[in-house]
Amino acid sequence: MKRILFLMLMVATWVSASAQTKKVSVLGDSCSQGDCPHVSKEILNLASWAVKDARKVSNPAKDYYKRLKPFQVFHEASLKDDAEKAVSSSTYAYPSGHAVRSWTYAFVLADVAPEYTDVLNKCANDYSMGRVIMGRHWKTDIDAGKMVAAKVYEQLKKSPAYQAQLKLAREQYKTVQKK
Repeated sequence: MKRILFLMLMVATWVSASAQTKKVSVLGDSCSQGDCPHVSKEILNLASWAVKDARKVSNPAKDYYKRLKPFQVFHEASLKDDAEKAVSSSTYAYPSGHAVRSWTYAFVLADVAPEYTDVLNKCANDYSMGRVIMGRHWKTDIDAGKMVAAKVYEQLKKSPAYQAQLKLAREQYKTVQKK
């Protein structure tokens, strides 16, 4: 059960981080990343580093393709509040940044906890596809986001610095599992 709670916290961290709240929420309990004993600093460092690298690829692609989002094309409301819509309206659709982040986190967390690869991939897929369901992205935006994440992850795995941080993250994960 502790393993599942730990991974839920990690998933909640990246979902929350994508909303730039810097909060972790599970079952109504929240704590800042720095104060929450269940959130591994080493895993957060690893995941944050990976996402920064992925953004270096996805953000220029967004600016190059300049694809509008479905709600912008059809001039219809989407299933998001006004504050998120204002932020979302200022960025382009292709590739989906949410898909890039969710798949990058899934790939990295699966490196740390390979026994949860299927669950993490399902979370990334569901989270990404939710953007299509809400009218925030086209399916091809999601596909491209996953492809960007996969290519960046493939390159990261070759990095000695990534491997060193991964080792620290795995050690911290094992420590948390024993508690």
